[in-house]
Amino acid sequence: AKSISFARNPAAGLFTTTVTEPISDTVKKIITYSGTQLTSEYTMKDGKLHGWQILYPQETLSGHFDGQKTCYQNGELVKALTCPTN
Repeated sequence: AKSISFARNPAAGLFTTTVTEPISDTVKKIITYSGTQLTSEYTMKDGKLHGWQILYPQETLSGHFDGQKTCYQNGELVKALTCPTN
């Protein structure tokens, strides 16, 4: 079942929402928001990063972050044009 969790950092005024959606018995898609801004999407297989990890452009406490898209296979960073999640 899909689950949603919330975290709050009152000192920084930040609210984080994490949505976890099962894709299969071993694979979950995780989407995070800071306030209402989409900050990341990634998939986990057996508890390890597996598939595309997308970090969206955002303003952080240390300045602007341009975002990045990287591929992981069974927790290992790989250089790839396609990035399967199964």
